[in-house]
Amino acid sequence: NEDGITVHAAAATSVTMGSGQQSFISSVGNDTVTLSAGSTFVFGQTAVANGSDLIKGFVATTTSTGSTLDFAQFLGNSYTAGTEVVSSTSQFGGAANTVTLVDGSNVAANVNDGLAVQNVISLSDFTSTYLSQVSGKEVLVAFNNSLHTAKVYFVDSSLGGSATTVDTATDIVLVGTVNYTGDLSATGLHTTATAI
Repeated sequence: NEDGITVHAAAATSVTMGSGQQSFISSVGNDTVTLSAGSTFVFGQTAVANGSDLIKGFVATTTSTGSTLDFAQFLGNSYTAGTEVVSSTSQFGGAANTVTLVDGSNVAANVNDGLAVQNVISLSDFTSTYLSQVSGKEVLVAFNNSLHTAKVYFVDSSLGGSATTVDTATDIVLVGTVNYTGDLSATGLHTTATAI
């Protein structure tokens, strides 16, 4: 329960973070990490380097008691964090180096109205134009406040097909599942480009 502690995962691991300003840095392997108030989960540089992690105990609030997700290794230190929510009334404009919330409970009744599959981001969501194309890297977080669960996806247009278009399933990789308390919103995601 001390501030300033950082845990580096060299392989798949399971760990519970203490309260205070503590950080867990993900690496190769599928980690299970239980966060506490004020602790930070730092995602890896690539989807392969990160694995697909289970993150428990995320506290959805922007105060210092909230938990933090850090995507700087993947997006760089100048990324834009959690300022837009995609829903049936607000399509995503598409921008590199951003973290965007997607309403995972919003399933398409018609093309362009929502996700093809509840709580899942897939290639069909881009080809249907519900999610706009992006050239480069972005993070999409499909959240469901009824279930208090979110799925974190790394999107990288350079991984398959055209380098500037999300046009193959390999461009979209699930890197984390987050179980959280509270409700996620454009201000409640609490992401940072610098681990606190």
